[in-house]
Amino acid sequence: MSQKLETAIWKEITNNENEFQAEKSFCYGYDVYNDLIKNANWIDYLYLLISGTKPTDEQSSLLEKLSIILANPGIRDLSVRGAMNAGVGKAPTASVLIAALSVGSGQYSGAREVSLSMQLWLQNYNMPIFDLSIKSPEEKDIWPEIDHLPGFDPHAINSSIIIDNCLEQLSQYQISLHLNWLIQSKTTLEKVANQPLSLIGVISAAFCDLSLTTQQSEFLYLILRLPGAAAHAMEQEKLGWRKFPFFADTVSLEKQPEKKSPPDVNHLIEGYIHGT
Repeated sequence: MSQKLETAIWKEITNNENEFQAEKSFCYGYDVYNDLIKNANWIDYLYLLISGTKPTDEQSSLLEKLSIILANPGIRDLSVRGAMNAGVGKAPTASVLIAALSVGSGQYSGAREVSLSMQLWLQNYNMPIFDLSIKSPEEKDIWPEIDHLPGFDPHAINSSIIIDNCLEQLSQYQISLHLNWLIQSKTTLEKVANQPLSLIGVISAAFCDLSLTTQQSEFLYLILRLPGAAAHAMEQEKLGWRKFPFFADTVSLEKQPEKKSPPDVNHLIEGYIHGT
């Protein structure tokens, strides 16, 4: 008896003449190549794939703005630096993205911190007293104890203008309940935490308002940051390792390789003709 993959996400209607070729493809019931390609945009389709539901207009607009914030974390970001190191070393494109994903998955400005920060906002939303303790997982996982409060910056004195601007831009929707709560509670939260709010804190509140689970948000966070990692990696590959600060001062050639003159083609052809 043949086995079949079980999925509620994807359905294909096969071609009558070729059972290995799809005639139609459906994603959560939507005809991808006849319906979605005409009527949906990339953000709508992305939300559908991750959540399994069609986004509302406000969810689509909020996710689009969030995508712009996440698209390029910048050269200070550790995941971008990982991609830049891979790029300047002329690693394959897949390896460049894997480097960015690996570094960007952790508990400091990574996807794991997004998940933990979302948990904090969900358990403190509209509560009279804030409890910023991290609940231990019921089952053991691979993660060590986090060394700072998720959603806050342990190395800053005050939150930056960028964070305030992002909060303002993302909180303009009726669904932005956690974001507006964060604006109203920001001062008190920072006093309780004794640390300023970080961009991760803003991003995780936006994911809460998008009605996404922590797992869905982790995946989206990783996916949406890849364009910037790719762009910086390609740039550094073109500039070369001699201009890369972590290699330029540490790698030196004791002796420059001798430049060999190109072979005399006419001589080679003549030798071939005469069998020498």
